[in-house]
Amino acid sequence: MQPKRRNQLIIAAFIIAVSIGIAAVGIPQLPHGNPQIGTLASPVNRQVGAGTTAAPGFFALQLTPPLQAERIFSVGVAVINSTLGARFCILTDQQYLSWQATTTTQNYGYNFPWSYCKAQAGPTTQTILTFTPPSSLTWDVVVINDNPVPINIKFSPVL
Repeated sequence: MQPKRRNQLIIAAFIIAVSIGIAAVGIPQLPHGNPQIGTLASPVNRQVGAGTTAAPGFFALQLTPPLQAERIFSVGVAVINSTLGARFCILTDQQYLSWQATTTTQNYGYNFPWSYCKAQAGPTTQTILTFTPPSSLTWDVVVINDNPVPINIKFSPVL
């Protein structure tokens, strides 16, 4: 083999070996897409009583164990027995319990802490709520029904 050709093959082999080495070291350091998304393990069905704007029917699905901070969480919600919509909100369990403690007063529906919702929707018959908890706490998906009839809600995993 001619010396010039041999030198070219040696340089090419060296470049390939260095490239493989850089890739082997660098690939694990690259971000691997979106962080894992958390969701429910299985569907949950609940009935939410009838209500009015001032005194709504309500239910809170507690998301336990506490969700991991900074990990995206998604849950599907749907009204399954009616064309009437409901309102949905994700609050910390403590915020929900504080509001619930005020439910013995008149017009507690107007006092719902909407400004504290990490995700909210409605009125709607179906949606996906997605949020990133800023801290590892217990969170609730709260359903507010201000319709004059009870409704059935299905909470679903998001795949």
